[in-house]
Amino acid sequence: TLQYGKYPILALGWNGSQQCNVHRLDSITFSEGWVPNTFLCRQNIIVNEAYSNTRTLSLKRCIARFILNFKDTNIPQELSEFTINISGAGNTLNSETRYCAQQEDFSRTIPVDIDPANLKKLTTYCFLPQDSTSVSVNIAAIGTQGETIAERTFTEVPMKINYTTSYTGNFFPISEFSGSVTFEIDFDGEYNYNF
Repeated sequence: TLQYGKYPILALGWNGSQQCNVHRLDSITFSEGWVPNTFLCRQNIIVNEAYSNTRTLSLKRCIARFILNFKDTNIPQELSEFTINISGAGNTLNSETRYCAQQEDFSRTIPVDIDPANLKKLTTYCFLPQDSTSVSVNIAAIGTQGETIAERTFTEVPMKINYTTSYTGNFFPISEFSGSVTFEIDFDGEYNYNF
């Protein structure tokens, strides 16, 4: 039983198995620095003599999504994971504003759990400091020995809450042609005629 007064209700929904940590209503994070496809509803209720226990909560998406579509036909087999660094966005949610802190940047490691030859896209989510903004996204492909195979930085990436921003192209460098060129300077034979 609640005493008469005003109370906040917070409902969160997300995909995945990572744990949600509600430190405070303005500091919600997920384990491993992960940002899932997250939905949020924040309501205030007033408990008084006319209070009803029945509520309808409509959760709305509070993240922006970035997708990197691979057109590569030469994805290295030694690829084991990607590291993604996003500047200008974050992984800590303020449920009161639906935003993250302006100064927040974050990194995430995503293991490659399929055969690299079947890799078609890479998806990541982030919380934004306002409804729409531009961020920088640095993505590095890491090999099985910890070496950087390929790396790209995208600047001025437009992002908006409940929108998807997609980049499509060849992420991995195309191998340079190597080989040698020789001239066969000798003739194969000779025809000789007298006249």
